[in-house]
Amino acid sequence: MSNRWLLVLSLLPLSLSVACRERVIHVQPGQAPALAAAPVQMPKQPALVMRVYDVPPNMGEQIRSVLHNLFRGVKQNVSAKASLSPGGQLVVIAPLGIHDGVTALLKRMAAGKRPAAPPTVELTYWLVAGQPAKTPGHDPSLAEIEPALNAIAKAQGPMRFTRLDRITLLGVTDRYVSTAGRFSQANQTVSVVNGKVLADLSIRIPKSNARLETRVKLKPGQLLVLGTVGVEAKDFAPNLGLKGPGVMLFYVVRASIKNV
Repeated sequence: MSNRWLLVLSLLPLSLSVACRERVIHVQPGQAPALAAAPVQMPKQPALVMRVYDVPPNMGEQIRSVLHNLFRGVKQNVSAKASLSPGGQLVVIAPLGIHDGVTALLKRMAAGKRPAAPPTVELTYWLVAGQPAKTPGHDPSLAEIEPALNAIAKAQGPMRFTRLDRITLLGVTDRYVSTAGRFSQANQTVSVVNGKVLADLSIRIPKSNARLETRVKLKPGQLLVLGTVGVEAKDFAPNLGLKGPGVMLFYVVRASIKNV
């Protein structure tokens, strides 16, 4: 858990109390006790209050994301929501106890104790077609991921690799981003944990209805083969040299952190 999480968790106390009542039933000697349902008092839900907060410039989305993830992790049945207004103010609907924590957090930030700016993460995706070949090799454009291709060939046997797509997605942590290439569409939400990139990824190939959804942890600069799926060559441009039914698609990804 990052420091910013520890900070917010320590500032957002939330307590729920359940009132209990003891009921005593008096029984005369020789008389069977009467079975009576004791009254059950349900926990009282804290009242929700909406407040609008001014936040430091360029920090609104990061604060909103932290609060959103915190609220989602609260086990008690309490509704709370944080969002940003069009003017960049933080709008929080929550019990008063949570507002106390939000106020304290913003005061600390205003005093100069601001959390570090969120890092920018870049993920690069390659969509690679592979076919068994007597003469293995790859496009010159795939030279930068040659170690990954060698690992695939070692597991699958000699193959000829053709690049179908190369997509780069750049975004701040905890922010959903999406883009599309020639044959594929990539969606991602990433965060940085202990110097590694934790990413929720979704890659779709519309022409073949292939889809990959996964969560991965990447070291910066590490190449990772996400998965593979069989497709028909006719689903792609004929001038790519893909023939026959034995075409496999491989998803390769690499992450880098631009600023920390």
